Amino acid sequence: MMILEIATICFCVSAFSRKNMMGAGLGVALVFFTIDMMCRIVPAIENFKYITPFYFSNATDIFTDTEICGPGFVISILITIASIVLAIYIYQKKDFSA
Repeated sequence: MMILEIATICFCVSAFSRKNMMGAGLGVALVFFTIDMMCRIVPAIENFKYITPFYFSNATDIFTDTEICGPGFVISILITIASIVLAIYIYQKKDFSA
């Protein structure tokens, strides 16, 4: 699910951009990973854990708690659906000949 969410967000970014942005996908994944690491280290920014897909799909949390973070998973599904619908809508309106 984590990979699907990052892929759809990158698909949405590519739908909005006019240039070839090769590093945007890597940048999005790196920002999400950094937010995940900061949420685990700094307790004051714990609310940011719902932004990143890396937080709910951490294997150590799943194996020790034996359950997935429910709100994070639901937010991830909503973000995935919204970004793919938005990207498809933008791509249908885009003029590729220009």
